[in-house]
Amino acid sequence: QRLEKCHHIVHGLTAGFTLSERETNDALQAYVCKGTPQHDEVQLGLLYSILTDPKAAPKSYREMTLVSRDGLGKVVNLTNQMIYEKWIRFNDTPRKQIVWLAKEMARSDVTGADVTCQQLCRQIAGGDVSPKNIWLTEAVLDFVTEYRSWIQKSPATISIALYTFLRVIEDHNAAEFAVLRQKEVTFCVLLMREKWADCMVIGRDLARLLQNIARIPEIERVWLDIVQNPTTLHSTFTG
Repeated sequence: QRLEKCHHIVHGLTAGFTLSERETNDALQAYVCKGTPQHDEVQLGLLYSILTDPKAAPKSYREMTLVSRDGLGKVVNLTNQMIYEKWIRFNDTPRKQIVWLAKEMARSDVTGADVTCQQLCRQIAGGDVSPKNIWLTEAVLDFVTEYRSWIQKSPATISIALYTFLRVIEDHNAAEFAVLRQKEVTFCVLLMREKWADCMVIGRDLARLLQNIARIPEIERVWLDIVQNPTTLHSTFTG
């Protein structure tokens, strides 16, 4: 309800988003200058627009970044809170838009966006091949694959993403999931070979997950390196 109220404020300031880009920015900047409450109202109003109107999302995100005075901190914190507390209640549009927003924040290297990525990974359920869960798995996998170099700057994101996708690989044995399964395997193997030190923090669960899917050739090769050639993964790793 608060987001919707803030959206009405932004709608009024921008004459229903009919102003030119310059006029829109000037109107929002003038309102934001009044203080923190007004800044937050504009940020949350634009967030509502992003979550509910995919066509308007690029413009809303651009305005959001231009008028932000906290590095999108308010938006990031609320987005992470919504994923954690309300994801199961969202319909398809806000779910898709949150993933879209997470990608945009990753592209802009927004502080806290790594936590958004982690929260999305945690919404992927093991043992669930329902259309909604498969969609989320594919969407988040596309995200972390496209922004692999970005997530590699965050050890916590590396371990959570690796654990998430190693865990669901065995759920995707059916022929209809062959493409998804191969993408998962490719991502996990690359992550382990490039960032083994960060992957090791998973501990015994990592060994268990790898053993569960060791029949997959690429995974088997990683397992053999762990046992027989540990230094190929990391110079100080002894197996």
